[in-house]
Amino acid sequence: MCQICSIYDIADNEVNRKWAYDVDGRKFLLSHFKEIKADPNLSGKLLYKCEFEQENYYVLDICNRSSSRKRKWNGTPADVELKPAYNGPLPISKALHKDLNSLCELNAIPAYYQSFFKNLTAENDIPQDTSDED
Repeated sequence: MCQICSIYDIADNEVNRKWAYDVDGRKFLLSHFKEIKADPNLSGKLLYKCEFEQENYYVLDICNRSSSRKRKWNGTPADVELKPAYNGPLPISKALHKDLNSLCELNAIPAYYQSFFKNLTAENDIPQDTSDED
């Protein structure tokens, strides 16, 4: 299962300003990618897709800065500090928490996953708009 500490905020990373173009010269825009992954066999490179249906991944070299001025940043993967995207688990609504727990009690959620759902943090219900509409 996905751990909260394995989700990183690459949009807030100072290094991402150096990632202007991928290895094929395509402009890399964080707002356009749908999937991103790291392959341990490709040190210093990230693989990404702009569409889920896309068959092959594009390659982004995070160790070589590419920009319109073609200056290079010759860092190493260890120089790229990724910060966690979250400080802790994100809370869910009380209603969702209640529904998930009832699904666990009915065994609609497999026993293997039930401890995850039962340990989610519930927040206060989102306030509803109480203004009168005439």
